[in-house]
Amino acid sequence: KKFTEACDLFETVIREHPALMAEAHLGLANIFADQGDTISAICQAESALSSHPALKKTTEKAQCHAIIGIIYTQKKMTSKAREHLQKVAELDENHPAVFLLKNLPR
Repeated sequence: KKFTEACDLFETVIREHPALMAEAHLGLANIFADQGDTISAICQAESALSSHPALKKTTEKAQCHAIIGIIYTQKKMTSKAREHLQKVAELDENHPAVFLLKNLPR
């Protein structure tokens, strides 16, 4: 995997194409999550959710919340995981991360 090249491309998109900023932050969040850099992944997913213009596609919003929810699930931070995974379920009930919500301890 060429993570460095992909990160550089997403950073260029963020700088030069503000209309695609949210999607680029989501791309970075996916890369950092794949690399196990959970702090950066959460930061990028939150940046995608708060970027202007906001994410237009519901599936992209769901993916941002899924990344955050999955990381919190792995860290055993159940209440935070539930919050984000519930948002995934509201946005896309067929998203694979919804399975985690159904199996979170109460």
